[in-house]
Amino acid sequence: AAGVAFYGSWNWGGDTPCWSVYNTGKNGAEVASHEAGHTLNLSHQGQWDGVTTTNEYYGGQGSGETGWAPIMGVGYYQSVAQWAKGEYNAANQFEDELSRIVNNNNDVDYRVDDTGNTLATARYLEVLPDSSVSAEGVIERANDADAFQFTTTGGLVSLTARPVGDWSDLGLAVVIADSANVILHTNNPQNTLWAGITTNLAAGTYTFRVIGVGKNNPVSNGFSAYASLGYYSIVGAVAGSTQPTRLSVFEH
Repeated sequence: AAGVAFYGSWNWGGDTPCWSVYNTGKNGAEVASHEAGHTLNLSHQGQWDGVTTTNEYYGGQGSGETGWAPIMGVGYYQSVAQWAKGEYNAANQFEDELSRIVNNNNDVDYRVDDTGNTLATARYLEVLPDSSVSAEGVIERANDADAFQFTTTGGLVSLTARPVGDWSDLGLAVVIADSANVILHTNNPQNTLWAGITTNLAAGTYTFRVIGVGKNNPVSNGFSAYASLGYYSIVGAVAGSTQPTRLSVFEH
């Protein structure tokens, strides 16, 4: 076996381990996640023919950057591996894994939302003297949207949000809205996890919103927004951007 875990052992107390034979690279990451899932009361995600299980470990669907597999199946062969709820074709397991994780396991819960989704609750993009910008955040729940505000005197704006790290489990869409919350531009590419917008904007204050989304068809060649979660970063440039007031504190 590539790994071993006691089902439900997260709740036993003490230091009951689960094991991964692999300890490096994607294989190590997938086995560690899978076995931890068993300790959190999750069962295998496979396929059946309506009568019997034909494949205990589903190996996934789609290809390339948005190819997908369930963590509780086998995630070695696809770029994205996520918690699942049996949305793919011929699934034999329909348990809501995220619900089981946060409702059955000794205070395990979702992270607190780090960024609001409106101008009033937005964080600011970090603006540097050369008008380049950056930010980072976390998509904590399905369809979470994080808003980052910026002000410009007008000109070219180019912003891209990317999931962080290798084998990310987060697909992204992005939106630019004006100060009245009117959506001006959107982008949700289906063959990449990242998304960006390049456009010219009039003078004003805007929000750049990062949203966790699905890619392609969750039944056959992709995944839904259900468990599209994780870290992301934002890079780009805003012409005519309002610079922050920067302060220095001398160490004494």
